[in-house]
Amino acid sequence: AEELGFCAFHIWQLESVSSPLGASVGFAKLTEQISRIVAARANSPNSHHAAKLIRDSAECHVCRLLREAEQNYLLQLAEFVVPEEGRVSYVRSQGVCLRHLGLWLPFLPDDVVKLVLQHSALRFEEMAEDMQSYSMKTEALRRYLRNKDEEDAYLRAVVHFAGAKSSCIPMSKEVEI
Repeated sequence: AEELGFCAFHIWQLESVSSPLGASVGFAKLTEQISRIVAARANSPNSHHAAKLIRDSAECHVCRLLREAEQNYLLQLAEFVVPEEGRVSYVRSQGVCLRHLGLWLPFLPDDVVKLVLQHSALRFEEMAEDMQSYSMKTEALRRYLRNKDEEDAYLRAVVHFAGAKSSCIPMSKEVEI
């Protein structure tokens, strides 16, 4: 309450795992604090100016912990792909989502950056081909010819575009790892 809670996304996540009683107890102090801030603002000569009443993802403690964890994992992954064995293993994988790819590149040596970007381009090309093949086979009533890669290609592509649905959080443009 003293720190105005979390960002809106994490407040809703907390609410989703809280009972009505738990949420009432837990959010009461935050609500009282916001009431005091708004009341003080009402009596301020500058009451018409914009006021920050709730945290955004740049100031959220949960978002900060996530950014620190992301940075740690990206550093570990960067160390993993520097030796040849790590590169071979990475090329066999589906790669990382675009958001993490962009955050990861500054941690990589130039030769590894090229490899990682080429791998990402190849995976997106493969997913696009699988989606097109799936569409053609479905429209041509040849559903029996579809394979598993074609059937879930759209989902793999979306996960790579936007991250996993269950762990996707809004991030401020100004926030960097």
